[in-house]
Order: sequence, then C-alpha cells, then structure tokens
Amino acid sequence: MKEALAPMFMENPSESSSSAAIVAVEQARNSLLAALGGVSFGLLGDEESLSMLLALESVGRVVDGARVLSTSDVLRRSGCC
Repeated sequence: MKEALAPMFMENPSESSSSAAIVAVEQARNSLLAALGGVSFGLLGDEESLSMLLALESVGRVVDGARVLSTSDVLRRSGCC
C-alpha cells in the first residue's frame, strides 16, 4: 500500500516545523501511512471492508474540512479572490 500512495502522499510538507499543530498532523499522516502499509484491501472480509471504508471516510472528512479552512486562509492572505 505504501508504494501505491508514494507518488502523491510521500512528500514531506515541512521538514522541521515549530508549530505543534503541523507536527501533530505530520505524525498523524505517518501513522496513517504505517497503518495502511500492510493492508490488502481485496483480502478484507465484507464487514472489515465496510469498517475500513467508514474509518477512512471519517478521517477524510476531518482532512477535507481542515483543507478547506487552510485553503480559504491562504486565498484570503494572497488577496486573490
């Protein structure tokens, strides 16, 4: 799984950040990559597959919400729109 995610998700957005929030997000990302690294989605049972989907959707909602807020802030600061 890690190799499949590598092209899009392996960049490190901040090599050394002093912000506790950024460090925590990077740690969460690393934890998620580690957790998914050995998952063979096709080998999951039906219930486990649905549970995985629900868990990933839950994480995705949090990330999507934060991404919208962050993008809005960057746009506001740039004076773009």
